[in-house]
Amino acid sequence: MRTCDKFGRLKPWLTDERDLMSNKKKADTTKKSSTGKRELKKTLSVLRGELTKTETKLEKAQAKARRWRKEAAAQRSSAARSGARAEKLQKKLDRAAADLEPTRATGPLEAAASGRPAAEPTTGDGVTVPDETWTVVELRAEARARGLVGMSNKSKAQLLDALS
Repeated sequence: MRTCDKFGRLKPWLTDERDLMSNKKKADTTKKSSTGKRELKKTLSVLRGELTKTETKLEKAQAKARRWRKEAAAQRSSAARSGARAEKLQKKLDRAAADLEPTRATGPLEAAASGRPAAEPTTGDGVTVPDETWTVVELRAEARARGLVGMSNKSKAQLLDALS
């Protein structure tokens, strides 16, 4: 079937290929065309499903990467704080080692507060000699400072004997 305009002239640009074919060929071509379209639609739907799955996996991977970046930043921050704290403790340790002197149970301020004279009796090597005016707490502290162990359950008299 040919298509003509209103004046009866042939319109070649509107002529369909199928118009030039026999009916059987037309049916076969239409069938092949529709089968091809169905297959393409099926393939397209499969590809869309795979695309959706891939996009979901990508979103999960990106979320995991964000979480890991955040955790890494927190770990770096924690490490920096730990490093700063270690430096601070090292400085404190260095100062304490530099200031290391023979330890005494009480200093002049504590002695004045407890009512004892500021000048305590000491031996020739600078070790403080406790007397009856000391409290049990002070005697235990002196024993601890001298490195004596097992003094926590001793009486005042026993502590004085051990420290004399």
